[in-house]
Amino acid sequence: MLPAMLAATARRLASSGASTTVRARPNLARWVSSHGSLGADSPARCSFDSLGERLADVATERPAHVAVVSPRGVEVTYGTLLAHADALADSMRATFATMRDDGRESAAGDEVMAHEPPTADALRGARVAISAIPGPEFDVAMKATWMCGAIAVPIARNHTKAETTHVLRDSGASVFVHIPEQRDDDDPVASSMEETFDFLTSVGVRRMVSVARVGECDGAARGGELSRLAGVRGAVAFDEGPIDEGTMRVNAPGDGALIIYTSGTTGSPKGALHTHGSLAAQCTALMNAWDWSHSDRMYHALPLHHIHGLVNGWACAAATGATVEFAGDLSFAPRAAWARLRDTNRAPVTVFMGVPTMYVMMLRALEGLKKRRNRADAMASAAAARSLRLTVSGSASLPTPVARAWMTETGADVVPLERYGMTEIGMALSNPLRGERRAGTVGTPLPGVEVRTERVGHDERIGYDERIGHDERVGYDERVGYDEQVGSDATAAVGGAGANEAGFEDVEEGPAELLVRGPGVFVGYWNKPDVTASSFTPDGFFRTGDTAVRERGGYWRILGRTSVDIIKTGGFKVSALETEAKLLEHPAIAEVAVFGVPDDAYGEISVAVTALKEEEEEGADTSELARWARRNMAEYKAPRVFQLVRKIPRNAMGKVNKKELRHMYLHGGLQ
Repeated sequence: MLPAMLAATARRLASSGASTTVRARPNLARWVSSHGSLGADSPARCSFDSLGERLADVATERPAHVAVVSPRGVEVTYGTLLAHADALADSMRATFATMRDDGRESAAGDEVMAHEPPTADALRGARVAISAIPGPEFDVAMKATWMCGAIAVPIARNHTKAETTHVLRDSGASVFVHIPEQRDDDDPVASSMEETFDFLTSVGVRRMVSVARVGECDGAARGGELSRLAGVRGAVAFDEGPIDEGTMRVNAPGDGALIIYTSGTTGSPKGALHTHGSLAAQCTALMNAWDWSHSDRMYHALPLHHIHGLVNGWACAAATGATVEFAGDLSFAPRAAWARLRDTNRAPVTVFMGVPTMYVMMLRALEGLKKRRNRADAMASAAAARSLRLTVSGSASLPTPVARAWMTETGADVVPLERYGMTEIGMALSNPLRGERRAGTVGTPLPGVEVRTERVGHDERIGYDERIGHDERVGYDERVGYDEQVGSDATAAVGGAGANEAGFEDVEEGPAELLVRGPGVFVGYWNKPDVTASSFTPDGFFRTGDTAVRERGGYWRILGRTSVDIIKTGGFKVSALETEAKLLEHPAIAEVAVFGVPDDAYGEISVAVTALKEEEEEGADTSELARWARRNMAEYKAPRVFQLVRKIPRNAMGKVNKKELRHMYLHGGLQ
């Protein structure tokens, strides 16, 4: 499958007149040409063309530098992580050797000869599922996977077994790297190791490697524990030892590196395949644009199965030689974040990244300190916020009132830096680290990135954002009006005198769908060649599905999703269709329609308009439905509001018009 996808990428590039050499795409070749030195403490322009290679270089150049601080406060150096990664890679190769001894296919799906010794290429192209648990063990698992030439598939820690099953089956993961939670009852896969083996076997995973907590027990204890588990069903222990550089896989730019699952309008999560080259391009752009240096220390409280936390946070820090402190909580804890930021007994935090909801929660926590008259902590927290070198907000639009409140309450000189990206493209646009940060916009294209817009026409793909014109909710410019017809034949919003069709007086382009092309763009959707092909223009631009305008000075503003079936809530993207499919499994639900509505804290929240089966109308209520949803899907996917109706309105074609349905809900027209 992987060679076919890479070949498809080559054909797409060829159609635009570009070179067909996938391992050195034209933009990438012009932009990055060699491995860059880590340099001095001050930020320096860097370039590299393979993320896996870069991470190995950093670890060998600065082995004594602290790379990761665990949620328990354990500091782990780059050298220690590399040694653990090498040991884990040996264990993963050993699992491959046992598969060969069994006379099975290789982990990558190829027929193999029995009894062949494991090599650096043994797992090349295989998919390795990794528990996305924050801490040094995750760092070890990612690096070990890439040492083997395999493709990492992070598994969300807060997904249900059904959601995890889809990812494991769709990706064809053959090895599962299990990282235990801080508490056993937090483990989303199973409550016991025996259940874990049964579950993994049922979804096609052949071998499991368990990782003990780095720095918390010696190699002998860890080896003994896992050797016992190995007798159950093939879990493999690993022991620390000297690094064998001969077995370390060289990660070429065109080698598959990562599959991240993202929801789409078709309802089922899709796996976006990135190469070491595309990840290198993403990291290089951000490291240079945001002046990352190895003296940076990031407070990391983001999910590791999303591009924001995985690439923008962990990977950029690791590729720079900086330090990452993992918060570790399943849900963001604003009080703990403030306590860490103002802790003068530890090295100061210089970088904080969050989604808008996290900034709202931190502002509320800061307000709570003031109300409790804890003046000292409130002042220390504000001072700590001002001392942050870089604050970034992403994954959803940061409401302008929230951005301004951050400045007012903390005394910061600038609003948090907003940028724009997505799983498929990495980061494409960013406000500047220095210079004008224009509130409500996502800045200008990063180096090597090309953007343009394309009108789709007067069909349902042109969406609208219910928040436009609601300055008190989201903070879009008050000159922007709102027209219920946006998305139909009348595609222009209402604006003030002299305003263009988008309602902004200084718009230079748009509104239309934003298209992106660059070295950080993914190869394609795993096992979905038709969807991949339709997601790109003939000249290689990716269709983002977001409606945008370009303003004065080249700044871009995202107006909303082109489709109403994607809900951005608390920094997560949720497929309404996927949520609907799960809700229909409830025995009392006859039909359901899910859509997003504006929310001050989360950007959007999901609303489920629900019609019950006649025989169940007396027994089910909204509270019971909400509890069921939270038990059966990830919390961020579960609707926050259930609206019961006797029948969901449909058009003459029998389809639900969600734009109309959302309007009815917001204006009290549903019953």
